[in-house]
Amino acid sequence: MLHNKYVENYIKKWKCGKLLLNIKRIQLIGLIEKHILPRDDLYYFDEEQIENYIEFSETWYFELDEWEKFIAPPFIFYFEKKMMKLSLMSLLSTWDEVEGRMVSSPH
Repeated sequence: MLHNKYVENYIKKWKCGKLLLNIKRIQLIGLIEKHILPRDDLYYFDEEQIENYIEFSETWYFELDEWEKFIAPPFIFYFEKKMMKLSLMSLLSTWDEVEGRMVSSPH
């Protein structure tokens, strides 16, 4: 089972009733719990990069909300063990905004 303090704290607060979430966020938590967290044989979170991201963002930009810290591990710093590359790229297309519309990136 994958572990990350920001993901676990966010989910725990929601389950205890301390956070009120919309249906999309609840569905997202379900996907993370079902497809990402149990697969420590395939994936890992880069904890050092997560902490660096949070520290950098809060030092140079603004304090991050809980949901911003929650979303970083499973979607920004979530890697495949075998491929050693960002898993998000294998799940989603990279999108660029060109002339006001969304188009698939040639990456």
